[in-house]
Amino acid sequence: MANENSSSPNFGSAAFREFHSTSQALLSSSQLILQQEKSKERQDQLFADQSDAIFFFTSAGKLLKLNRAFANRFGFENDDFFLKDLDVVLPHRIAKVFREQSVALASQSSLAFELPLPKDPTLPFGPQIEHHWSLQRYGKSDIYGDVFVATGRDIQDLRNAEGRISELFRCLPIGLLTITSDERIEEVYSKYSEVILGTSELTGRSFCEKVLNPSITFMSASEVTAVEQFRDLVGQKMEDYMQIEVNLPRLIRRPTPPEDVNSESVLWLALSYYPIATSGVIEKILVIVQNQTDWVREKLERENLHRLSLTDQLTSLGNRRSLDIEVDKILRSPSGTDVAVVLIDVDFFKKFNDHYGHIEGDACLKLISGALKSVSLRYQNFDMNAFRYGGEEFAFLARGLSKADLEVLVEEVLQEVRNMGVIHAGRSDCTNIVTISAGALYHRTDGLFPSTSQAILTMADRLLYQSKNSGRNCATLASSLDHLSIFGDNSELSRAG
Repeated sequence: MANENSSSPNFGSAAFREFHSTSQALLSSSQLILQQEKSKERQDQLFADQSDAIFFFTSAGKLLKLNRAFANRFGFENDDFFLKDLDVVLPHRIAKVFREQSVALASQSSLAFELPLPKDPTLPFGPQIEHHWSLQRYGKSDIYGDVFVATGRDIQDLRNAEGRISELFRCLPIGLLTITSDERIEEVYSKYSEVILGTSELTGRSFCEKVLNPSITFMSASEVTAVEQFRDLVGQKMEDYMQIEVNLPRLIRRPTPPEDVNSESVLWLALSYYPIATSGVIEKILVIVQNQTDWVREKLERENLHRLSLTDQLTSLGNRRSLDIEVDKILRSPSGTDVAVVLIDVDFFKKFNDHYGHIEGDACLKLISGALKSVSLRYQNFDMNAFRYGGEEFAFLARGLSKADLEVLVEEVLQEVRNMGVIHAGRSDCTNIVTISAGALYHRTDGLFPSTSQAILTMADRLLYQSKNSGRNCATLASSLDHLSIFGDNSELSRAG
């Protein structure tokens, strides 16, 4: 049997590897060149098929390149045009205009002008067709000097296009208005404008009166100021618009009908402003109005559902999920921030329910939540919030309280509930009113232990049950650093975190 290895190339040899790499490089290069050639072909084809007449010429008035539309317009039947003088290719009158305009372009980036062309390019006189021309400096060549590109279109085509665009605007389901001096509505482009705004007779009327004023009751102070400045904006400089642009109302709440500010039926309208200026001075302002009522309602519904998912239905306090979220946030406060976490339990609440029934029990929980809200309002500068932790348990969070302040706060909470004087005849101790017990944890954030909401709530919960074991109707307060000296090993908390 022949030795297969003897007739096979040595794929590990340096020569073969070099040959293989060179072949791959040549293949990649050829593919790239082919792609570039195809791209150039596509560009040339697009240029040739462009419906606008386009031609390139030099500052010396020599023709360099033209497309099919230009050739058809001037009756070219061959490709013998390269470096021909414009006066040879075009009628003298037209060539002269392009020469003069290219000289005028020395101080500008582009020019636009109208120039009539003979309807029959073979005749020097006869019917003319107006063309709109755009002239730009294309670049500079070492061989040809400055190169210019001219683009021309039949003005009738432009008018037809404008008519189609205007009709499109009139059919758009948006409001489209232009505002001129004295903030008067000059033109209403869209037939839906009056439907969207819920009003008629817009043209010639005040934009503020018809659009903004019905919503001004619901605007912020900065928006109201911007509306007042908006009235005199036409005729001012663009810099004046830029100063108030950020405060202009973008989403307005508009009652229907507009004159009834107490109407429960409202439209939510989104406004976009586009000043049109000449030489830096505003001539008119285009305003687009869109009905966003459905979007706003859906947004409010989503926000309401989100709020309900974080709210306890009975007490209207934040629920357990909300508490966990807020504890996580508060633990991410900058290092060195004082944080207070207080857990509260209603003393002998099961006996209260057994003695008075669950309806009275719910009423009692509502009274306690009201007391907690009352204390929260007095400490709102400390970002204080109350929550229903679950069942008859509540919680407090606060930021910026010192340990001494926390001690005063907890005593106020206990006293607030005592002051309600809710009778609790089912208690087994000597107290005959509803009271609470509390576990208050003071913590200074440092990025170290405890690092999670579960860990810090477990610490506060231990303090709470120490209060309950100490006879109830009292509070136990400790810092997170003191916690170990009170309860010993923190392994359980480490697992909780």
